[in-house]
Amino acid sequence: MNRDIEASNKRRGRRRTTAQRVRILRDIIWQSEHNTSVSYSSLLEKYEVSDSSLRRWATEFQSDFFVKNDRSDQDPISKHIYNLCFSTQIGRNRLEESVLRFAAWIRFPSNTSYQNDLIVPMKISTMNASHGTLLKDLDEADRKWLAENISIDRIRRFYSYKYYGDMISDVYPIDHNSYYVSNFVSDIVWFILSFKTKSTDSRKSASLNKAFRAFSNGLFEDNTGYGPRRARELWRQWAVIAPFSYVDTKLLNVGWTLDPNEPDMRNKFVSIVSSPDKIERFMRMALGVWIELREKLDRRALHGIAFPGFPSELEPLFVAHAPLPDDVESYVKN
Repeated sequence: MNRDIEASNKRRGRRRTTAQRVRILRDIIWQSEHNTSVSYSSLLEKYEVSDSSLRRWATEFQSDFFVKNDRSDQDPISKHIYNLCFSTQIGRNRLEESVLRFAAWIRFPSNTSYQNDLIVPMKISTMNASHGTLLKDLDEADRKWLAENISIDRIRRFYSYKYYGDMISDVYPIDHNSYYVSNFVSDIVWFILSFKTKSTDSRKSASLNKAFRAFSNGLFEDNTGYGPRRARELWRQWAVIAPFSYVDTKLLNVGWTLDPNEPDMRNKFVSIVSSPDKIERFMRMALGVWIELREKLDRRALHGIAFPGFPSELEPLFVAHAPLPDDVESYVKN
């Protein structure tokens, strides 16, 4: 009896970081589903966590971190993220489809119509018309895909210059030749994860407001000089891709910006799908970055941002981040 009370008190007294809670929750979920020789109570004892705490963590993290295959109807991109997280374990056709879907999503995360439209020219760019340049010269499987996926209305809109111009303006809302939204959200994440202060005052720690001021005051290369208000608007619109853009631009470049207007897009696509182990590593890094963001920021800072889920069995990969300039604090002043 005393032993049970002592163990319970020990579990209640331990404070864990977000990353530790996610790891414990994921491990217990996996072992409960795959290891029938281990009881649920013994797992709780092993990880020194109470049933009520574990249920609370599951409620807290399930919609933010984890996704099962049965959520694919409500959240289509999560199905493809799930596939990419286990790229070495799926067939080539599924991998190719998920690569294209993810590339379209990261380009237009809030516009499903644009995603679906972009898929068509990207898919066509991957096709090999080795015997000519007309649709009739394509392989039979490719011709079948086109017949099943391209509507007459979509063709009409593709030939509309105004529609094409609207798509491009949505892709690059920052008016600068070389500073795109992917650079912006990556820099914000970099600031949050690398910002350090000697003060113990929580108000001095990393925050989105400080990151927006740093952006406006010229900390990041090629920034446009927009004010904090505009930076906040951009973040709200594009934050959903932030962990992925940060990894792709600063840690492990996969090259998700597949542009069907570029003559070498097919080669880039082939390079991506030929490296499934690299895709898996990329996704593990993205999960690690997302966990760190949750740990660093106030919960309210990420409220209302519909981040896609990650598979519960995916192991996050935490990496070191490049340091900010020594005079960074001079950039966060009002």
